Amino acid sequence: MATFDRLKVGQVLYTVTSQNMGNTTMHTKVVHTMKVMEINTFKRTVFASWNGNLPRWHHERHVLAWRVKGPKLRRTAYGALR
Repeated sequence: MATFDRLKVGQVLYTVTSQNMGNTTMHTKVVHTMKVMEINTFKRTVFASWNGNLPRWHHERHVLAWRVKGPKLRRTAYGALR
């Protein structure tokens, strides 16, 4: 897990969430990247880009859910990464 005090500008972090697989009750893990653009230590906020989208401000409590290292995904029989 990432901590606010150890963040650096230009660092790439990862978010891992659970998502439904189409119109089924099965779930899969989804990994997205977060690129840190700016850090405001006074307000304890981070200006970061999520999955290549336009950057926006995130509060310190959101940073706690980000990971420094991405998870190791395995390939299923049909080629999907899980």
